[in-house]
Amino acid sequence: MKEILKKYIENLPTFELKEIVVKDGDRYIDTELRGVVEKGKPEVVYAVVGKNYSLIQFKDVFLPILDKIDRIKFGLVEYYSGKALVELYPDGENFTTDGFRIGVILKNSVDKSWAINISFCMKSSDLPTIYLPNKIVKGLRKIHVGNAKVIVSDFSNVVGDIKEVWKTIVTKLSDHYILKDEVDDLFKNVKVGKRIEK
Repeated sequence: MKEILKKYIENLPTFELKEIVVKDGDRYIDTELRGVVEKGKPEVVYAVVGKNYSLIQFKDVFLPILDKIDRIKFGLVEYYSGKALVELYPDGENFTTDGFRIGVILKNSVDKSWAINISFCMKSSDLPTIYLPNKIVKGLRKIHVGNAKVIVSDFSNVVGDIKEVWKTIVTKLSDHYILKDEVDDLFKNVKVGKRIEK
């Protein structure tokens, strides 16, 4: 699984910076701005950034982190329009609790909307991915690539904390009965369509 994920990450698009200039009559004026474009496809600008912006390729963020996890049970790599997301679920019983597998979600984008971001999550065969609350298990945002590697290499040390957080969430949720009025209010606030509401 690890080799498959590695190939997907290696095949993510790479980007480069192109100068943006303004034409004024017969002359061109340097704006000190750069456009982030996919290599070989300069017709689409994913972001406009300043001259000091440091562009980091997806593989330079994700591959060193993938290498820090010994065995991967399963994972996924997704890409859309300058944004990439990687979910990794380490293999081994120490990465499971109550039928859920503990994982890590890595995000990055070339347009700065997703600065390098690491979050922890839970996954089971019956439910979609559950992100653990950042207030409880600190996901990290706008971190240096080197720090990301350290955090993931210490992932096994964090697993105990994650299991405790999960136990607290499950216990508190099982103590709370959801009333129909609460569900109706939730649907109204998030503007759920009639089909989903049923």
